[in-house]
Amino acid sequence: MKIVRILITIAIIAGFIRLLFWVSPNLGIIRFERTDPPFPENGASLVIYKDGKATGAVSISMLIRGWSVVREGWPLALLGVIVGYPLGELVRHKYAIDKASEEAIEECRSLSLKAFIKETHAESILDEAKALYIDTPQLRQEVKLAQGKILP
Repeated sequence: MKIVRILITIAIIAGFIRLLFWVSPNLGIIRFERTDPPFPENGASLVIYKDGKATGAVSISMLIRGWSVVREGWPLALLGVIVGYPLGELVRHKYAIDKASEEAIEECRSLSLKAFIKETHAESILDEAKALYIDTPQLRQEVKLAQGKILP
């Protein structure tokens, strides 16, 4: 199980490295204005086009680009790890360990029933053997008497 976790962690880290260096080297964070003022004289806006015509625009109040985004975003990643790890362990415990425990208990019940049936069968065979052992001296005597009557 640890090997699987390590492989998943390596795959996630490799995915992040690929995203950061090859897929999207221009990282960025934007924050929109709460109110919708007209286009600013200086700054950035997000313009929405439909069929080649501008249908709307939103002013951007904050724009961060480059590696400074990592400095701004690491608390969110840390929060995700702090919340995600315990939740992942809880889910793993709930679905993996509890389910395995239930399966083990069910299999134990099944095996104990089979063992009880076999034990009962073995006890009946043992009782038959004891009865034959107890009857053996009497049967020998009867055989000797019968042989004495048949043979002169």
